Amino acid sequence: MRMKMSKLFKNKVFRSGFLVGLIISAVVNYVDYIGKANINLPTHTKNEFGFPFDFYRWGGYVSEVEILWLGLIANILIAIIFSFLLGLISSLFGRKSQRED
Repeated sequence: MRMKMSKLFKNKVFRSGFLVGLIISAVVNYVDYIGKANINLPTHTKNEFGFPFDFYRWGGYVSEVEILWLGLIANILIAIIFSFLLGLISSLFGRKSQRED
């Protein structure tokens, strides 16, 4: 059975799955940041974080801070795709469990 996109976005189970996917993506990036921020590296090295692509870099002799835009855009797209798929899967399982009741 096919579901229209407008109905899919109005589906509460889909929205919950989508939101969970976004939260998972944010938490994974935060954990990556915490893991790399607490490492004592020499002052001249640059630290980067982001998962799956680095999108933020800091450090160096002059203490530079950079946003890596391609990594940031790629991470946002991956988070949206991951969240959409998670929402779609949860909505499919939610629909099957409603039919069994």
